[in-house]
Amino acid sequence: MHILLVDDSPGELLLAQEAFSVHSEAVRLTTFSDARGAMAWLAGAAGDLPDLILADVNLPGLSGLDWLRSLKEQPALRHIPVVVMSVAAPPQQIAEAYALRACGYLPKAPSFGEFQKQIDALVNFWSRCMFARPPAATLS
Repeated sequence: MHILLVDDSPGELLLAQEAFSVHSEAVRLTTFSDARGAMAWLAGAAGDLPDLILADVNLPGLSGLDWLRSLKEQPALRHIPVVVMSVAAPPQQIAEAYALRACGYLPKAPSFGEFQKQIDALVNFWSRCMFARPPAATLS
């Protein structure tokens, strides 16, 4: 399973890479620290799109929710499930994420041990899922 992780915090990216490292046989992780860089990569990754995207809601320049909106407007990318992550979980933000077709909202755990359990559960669930692929015509 290929996961794209977008988070602007170098520390959070490092922790996530560590948490995903125990799943290296099942997961290939691609990371970006900004939404624009991730979107540019997705635009050129037609044959190697991720199966799942994890995106921090608080991204600089283009918020995670604005980025989610942009992603879901693109026919070649809208099929990719997106889980939004944040330290905070205000109800209005959660509702907006789901309205924009996020498939999950994951409040980031306060400790690495709890975060590792979240990642383990996420990998366990998503590795058992079947993923949609867009028609070839939308990938060009």
